[in-house]
Amino acid sequence: MGFGLTYDAGQGPRFVLAGDLDNDSDVDIVAANHDSRDMTFYYNQAPTVIEATHLEEICTELDYHELATSSPRGLDLKFVMPVNPEAQGSLPVLYQNGRLFDLHQDFLTQTFPERFPLLGPDEYNRLVGLRASREYYIGSISRVSTDQGAVYGFSVYTDISSTAAELLSMEEVRSIYDHFSPTFNLAPLAYLPDSVPARENAARWDEPGFPIVFDTQNIAADYIPYTQAVGYGTVKVLDRAAFDEANENGRISFQDLLVLDHAPRDIEGVVSGVITAEPQGPLSHLSVRTARRNTPNAFLEGAISAFAPFDGQLVRLEVKQNEYLLREATLEEAETFWAENSPSLDSPPERDEEFDELVSLAEMELGEDSGLLISRFGGKTVNLARLQNTLTGPFDRYGEVGFGIPLHHYLEFVRSNRLFSAIDPLRIVTYEEYINELFASEEFQSSSEYRFESLDRLREHMRDRGLVSAALVASIASKIDRVFGSTTAKVRLRSSSNVEDALEFNGAGLYNSYSACAADELDADDNGPSRCEADRESERGIGRALRRVWASLWNFRAVEERAFYGIDHHLVGMGILVSRTFDNELANGVVFTGNPSNPLDPRYLVTSQIDENSVVSPDPGISTAVDLLLVTGGEVLDITRSGQSSLLPAGENVLTDDQLRELGAVLWHIDRNLPVDTGEHERGEIVLDLEFKIESDGRLAIKQVRPFLRNAPMPPRPQFELNIADSTPICVGFGNSSIQRDPRNVYELKSHVKFRGGTHALRTDSLITPLELIEEVRFGPGARLLQPIGPGLLRSSRIENNNGTTRHRFIFDQVFSIDDDLRLKLKLFLLEPFTARGEEVIEGSLSLDAAYLEEGISLQGEITSSADPARRIFLDYNSCSYESLDLWQVRATLEDGTRISIIERYRPPWNEEFGPIRLLSGEISLAGERRRSQSYWDLVYAASRHNTFVRHWVVLDPPVTIDGLAEPVSIVELVSPQANSAGEILQEAGAKYLSSSFEELRRVGVDSFSLELYTPPQGPVLERGDADSDGRISITDAITVLRFLFT
Repeated sequence: MGFGLTYDAGQGPRFVLAGDLDNDSDVDIVAANHDSRDMTFYYNQAPTVIEATHLEEICTELDYHELATSSPRGLDLKFVMPVNPEAQGSLPVLYQNGRLFDLHQDFLTQTFPERFPLLGPDEYNRLVGLRASREYYIGSISRVSTDQGAVYGFSVYTDISSTAAELLSMEEVRSIYDHFSPTFNLAPLAYLPDSVPARENAARWDEPGFPIVFDTQNIAADYIPYTQAVGYGTVKVLDRAAFDEANENGRISFQDLLVLDHAPRDIEGVVSGVITAEPQGPLSHLSVRTARRNTPNAFLEGAISAFAPFDGQLVRLEVKQNEYLLREATLEEAETFWAENSPSLDSPPERDEEFDELVSLAEMELGEDSGLLISRFGGKTVNLARLQNTLTGPFDRYGEVGFGIPLHHYLEFVRSNRLFSAIDPLRIVTYEEYINELFASEEFQSSSEYRFESLDRLREHMRDRGLVSAALVASIASKIDRVFGSTTAKVRLRSSSNVEDALEFNGAGLYNSYSACAADELDADDNGPSRCEADRESERGIGRALRRVWASLWNFRAVEERAFYGIDHHLVGMGILVSRTFDNELANGVVFTGNPSNPLDPRYLVTSQIDENSVVSPDPGISTAVDLLLVTGGEVLDITRSGQSSLLPAGENVLTDDQLRELGAVLWHIDRNLPVDTGEHERGEIVLDLEFKIESDGRLAIKQVRPFLRNAPMPPRPQFELNIADSTPICVGFGNSSIQRDPRNVYELKSHVKFRGGTHALRTDSLITPLELIEEVRFGPGARLLQPIGPGLLRSSRIENNNGTTRHRFIFDQVFSIDDDLRLKLKLFLLEPFTARGEEVIEGSLSLDAAYLEEGISLQGEITSSADPARRIFLDYNSCSYESLDLWQVRATLEDGTRISIIERYRPPWNEEFGPIRLLSGEISLAGERRRSQSYWDLVYAASRHNTFVRHWVVLDPPVTIDGLAEPVSIVELVSPQANSAGEILQEAGAKYLSSSFEELRRVGVDSFSLELYTPPQGPVLERGDADSDGRISITDAITVLRFLFT
């Protein structure tokens, strides 16, 4: 044993823990000091033990540790493996020293320069990335923790940027696994797919012959929660074919948690949860219904592989805002949850069995009790009648006509038609008796497959064999003639049951609607073509449409949904709304006047699709356009294009900005004036769900409206503050976005922002609110004042901590006009330190002062083009002064005698991409004249990564005329010398004189160059002749002297 070493700590050290604190793969130590209430950190600065570039065999843990480097998973050991180890001249399996070589490419070119003398990006990709030309596999072996202990998982790089066909096959991975055996002696070894596509690809392999570890924690995957809720169920991982078979045969129950490789149009039954591997439409029937049932529902990229280990197991699933939680569950806790979370309506539905009049929307007595009207005509008819009564004044052009067929006629239909009993096949019963027998049957109640089959038999009989009163058909035909002006006007018979379009029972997508033509019913034959559609070969009679709509009351999904809510089947009935059809529409869509899943989001949620393609039941793989509208006072303040229709080319929108503004204004009027029966709820808990069309002539039509109860409670809303000193400035400077940007671009993209001083409230009661934070924005040469295009908007978000507190984050943005084409969008990120516990504020304010501008500010600019959507230029804003940084002086003397002095504040980068810098002054002595500038607009700094290959510009005002040059010198460019770590010169010092149009007038050599820390002289600096100290010798100096002498 050697002597121990003693290290200083704080007072009363109590606990010591070891870990990699600085991410350098070495073990560091931290000590907790009890008496001094602080911690002491000890960083392991020992040099790398192994200096070999690589090993050809990993025999021990020490071998692995000495070559491996840190990663989010823990440690990664990079490897290179020949595709064909038997090929003559191929390298063996090589384990790379990651401490010497970060990149495989550097390792190969520097270790084997004769074999890989020129290995550019394309050559390298052909060598390792593409199957057709690949000679070597490259990847890493990660030591990861699993439930079974530590595992060494290997991942392999493939280039899938152009096609997923480049993903490794099962046979290729098996070959790689086998080739590791002779040289990698640590166990267990497994395949660790390191991307979502690779993970999903591997999840489909059956008995691959090697172990696979699915890492769902360290692979970034897209995730969209549609319904944040908790559910218990048995996981069923289904592909499209398996789902379709189960969905079409009633083999899905409320105890099933479905994990699907696609986003289906709908699910026939009630389920305990849904996870899809494809995004769903936010207003699809699937997402709307799960929201109404408070059933967890989310899109998760890589869902199949993430849930595959739980297939067939009973689990608890919780879908949250930013993550999902999944664990195994016991049957006892699941049954308790199911019993306690069975919903019910506040009041059961009613049906008026006596009222039998056909009543137009305009004639409906809306002052009557709403429950009575719904019991007669159903929810859809009554809601549309209320909507027409609301669309007055300048909005009357959006009104619709139509009429309602009361429930009475449905009841006559089910009581007068007969079929064989489902219980006793020798007995003939009415439709109503058939339904009552089914619900009294134990088999019907216990078997979803039997329910599906028996209801299907009922609907088929109703559609194909049911008899409708001839007098009723004639009466409806006459009403169509009066309301729509002709019996050849094609109309739509739409479901309007007494259990749909209600606040607590939405019923979207449960029932069916059908088109009809009165003239087809009156022509005394069943032969086509239709009198309303000459190009349709078959007729569309009224009786046919009535039977089909009435039969849809007993759709399997409708019965399952009503049973989930405990609705007595004796109380339901089907009314019908007769409205016009919308043919050859340019677009259709659904709007919510607020986010139905987030009470903090006031934006109108608009989903739309071109032509007649469905928004609520799109084909699998088809995505709809999603737009978010911030509307205040009927004016659309902000349009967020959140998603694009997959049926349109990239960059094209279903709805134009003008159409969205028109839609927003109409919806604002409806939302503020439509009567809504709120029951026991606050109006703020309710949004409106509307369907709209853009007709062939471009007109907007509002087709339907229903109230929708938000499915999430209002969270706590603490208030925070942002304090800004008056006229606080911030400037575009050197940062990630400007690395490699040439001096001219830096000069032309300069920008100066002045914040509005005062205390600004940062609201958490809304995800987006107007806020005025910016007083002035200037841009480009000449410091042009930019005008805002719209108001500033504050966007808030929140993150729940494990200790019960909540972090609140804010992003402020505002758009300014540069010219007719270009726009500048400013984004201020306020991500810290706002913390609260419920409504109690823990850290509630932030001061935007000089220190924050230097260290904490994150203001980004993005320039976009209306003419070229692909054009995007990013700007980094930071401190205009950097007062805390050291002063440096750049000095150069040129071959022609010109002297250059530049003063800057600068912090060299250590392990960063760049170091902060701000030029304070530039002084040029040129051709007997001196120019000195302290203006931000006249000083330019351009560089590459790590502040290398630096070029300075000093703009001369006024320009200097030099004999022999065609134009005056407007800009002096100084190129700094650059050497590598070995002292080899990579860039010589140099200088250029440039004209006002940035043309090179002359190149000038540099006699001397220096960059040194700078100490400013005490007191004023005397410059002979510069009386007004503006850095220039001009007539203003004489005027200053005269004023001093004679005033």
